[in-house]
Amino acid sequence: AELMLEGKSLLSRQVGKLQALGIRDILLSGRDCPPLPGTRVISDELPDRGPLGGLYSCFHAANNPHCLVLTVDAPLIPAATLYKLRRLHTKGITCLRCAGKTEPLIGVYDTALADLIFPLIKENGVAVRALAQLVPCAYFDYLGPPEYLLNCNTPQQFSQVQRLAEIHIHHQISL
Repeated sequence: AELMLEGKSLLSRQVGKLQALGIRDILLSGRDCPPLPGTRVISDELPDRGPLGGLYSCFHAANNPHCLVLTVDAPLIPAATLYKLRRLHTKGITCLRCAGKTEPLIGVYDTALADLIFPLIKENGVAVRALAQLVPCAYFDYLGPPEYLLNCNTPQQFSQVQRLAEIHIHHQISL
């Protein structure tokens, strides 16, 4: 979250995209998350339950019936894609999909799903995909450059993301 890309932390880049979309109730999952202006840090109600545990806690704290979920480690996703994803959502879960691969941490979720999440994480953490097996899931098929969805979970992946960002700065493309 605190890695720097184009002079901003990955977290502040993602928060900026959400703010540009007009989202005012921005929840940051995790007790170690640095607070940013216009955000609320939400600690996990059930620690060590993975991303689904974070969603559970954020859904309880949310002021809205739906939450746009955005992982911090995909910093090149365009704000326009998030806008389209958000507009497509009607109920349940709407996840981004690229070339047949679902990205469950880039999606819109009904906050009422917290009730279904609790039994899944009560004892241990499980993958977010487990929730999608219980709820109707719609998909937004992303047709843009797949490298914009590159996760940076390793130093090598982060180097790739840095190179891509530099190329796009050079060509004046806003990510």
